[in-house]
Amino acid sequence: MKRNFTIYTGFFFSVGLLLLILCSFTVAPQGHLVAPVPLPAAHSDSVTTLLPDKWWQAFEDATLDTLIEEGLANIFSIRTARDRLRQAEHGREPICCRTSIIWGWRSKHGSLLN
Repeated sequence: MKRNFTIYTGFFFSVGLLLLILCSFTVAPQGHLVAPVPLPAAHSDSVTTLLPDKWWQAFEDATLDTLIEEGLANIFSIRTARDRLRQAEHGREPICCRTSIIWGWRSKHGSLLN
């Protein structure tokens, strides 16, 4: 029974591989090729127009204006909260993860937190 399973597995693998190879060949349709796009004579890296500082006012949406103004007013509190969160996460780490001296001592004398 095991031999038949191996034969069938090899057969299906070979057929699948053959189908995969045959499906990978494609032929471009004739007459539908796209003409090349002409390139500009000169390229410039300079920016011709700058966005205004309050670009969202171009949409003339009171809700968007309110949301943007509220977000800009609270951005410092969001940054403060992010910094406090990072500081709290750093404080949760065991001492042995912050210093390499403890690692050397711990490896010789067992666990530090026993």
